[in-house]
Amino acid sequence: MIKVIGVRFRGGGKVYYFDPDGVELKREDQVIVETVRGVEIGTVLLVDKEISDDEVPGPIKKIMRKATEEDKKKAVKNLEKRRKP
Repeated sequence: MIKVIGVRFRGGGKVYYFDPDGVELKREDQVIVETVRGVEIGTVLLVDKEISDDEVPGPIKKIMRKATEEDKKKAVKNLEKRRKP
């Protein structure tokens, strides 16, 4: 069994698993993680979930850190840029 956290990106999407790497997290915390699209901010939905080795889709990446206020502000600005025509 592997202990993971579940992170969701941008609203109602899929939940992705990451290694908490000893960082104390709770539901609704925002974290910075590396994804296939680069470094992103996501919201923790599942904390300390244990999954079996066969449920692991591939190597589990570690979270980089909890999101800072600066990270959160940057995420809002990036979202606003995407919405502009």
